[in-house]
Amino acid sequence: AAHFPLIIFVKFVLWRLVPAETDAWMIAHYAASVAMTVAVAALGAAVIFRISPHLYGLLAGGRRLV
Repeated sequence: AAHFPLIIFVKFVLWRLVPAETDAWMIAHYAASVAMTVAVAALGAAVIFRISPHLYGLLAGGRRLV
């Protein structure tokens, strides 16, 4: 559920880059917003793991960073 606020922010930022509201650009916007959200969340997880593995374990429900 932590991705929900992040994807809203990413969609808002990427929306300004969409030149026209066509089907092709909407699909591109969807794909880019998902890819950016996954990338930012993964980067955030890696940073938290590097700073505090214990905190990461708590936030990730005991799962390890692969």
